[in-house]
Amino acid sequence: MALTVHGKISQPLDPNFSRIYNNIGTVYFETNSFLKAIEYLDKAHQIEEKFWRNDLELANTYYYLGKAYYMNCSYKEALENIHKELEIKLKHQTRTDPIFLNTYCYLQKVYYKLGNESAVMTYGEAALKVDVSSNHADFFEVYFLIGLVYSEQLDYKNALRSFEKALEIGIANKLPEVDKLRETVEYTKYLLFLTDYTK
Repeated sequence: MALTVHGKISQPLDPNFSRIYNNIGTVYFETNSFLKAIEYLDKAHQIEEKFWRNDLELANTYYYLGKAYYMNCSYKEALENIHKELEIKLKHQTRTDPIFLNTYCYLQKVYYKLGNESAVMTYGEAALKVDVSSNHADFFEVYFLIGLVYSEQLDYKNALRSFEKALEIGIANKLPEVDKLRETVEYTKYLLFLTDYTK
């Protein structure tokens, strides 16, 4: 209702629309309505690009757009938006600032979905350099994805090292994925044993 009333007195590209669209899009995202989130966040970003390019508010819109596209399995669009967010934020902060942790983690996940192993490693390593606790819960998935890449490359020694680090973080943060990861660790140990045995 508020948006409808506002629309009667504002032009379509009135900058006052931006936060309204952004807030609606964010609510849709939080309720897992990703297509609706994309619809409203895209409207917000079009206004923000026109009126205040390179602002951190625009970066935040790109971030949520990227996440919404990711959850909708639109990985190329997710990548495009998250890279735009990163480009803007790098003009305001250093690469190791905690503000970048979620960005690097999402880029790593998107590149994994796209099968770009080199980029998975690059952004995983970037995430691990961020100035937060070494046991930060987000590092669980970072190490896990790195481990998956090593495993797919048949490098079970490094895969095991990464999975064990993820397990350590998972236990420290009491994450529900710990039991499943223990199975992965044991299976990787088995694969490593077979590899060493057949040499």
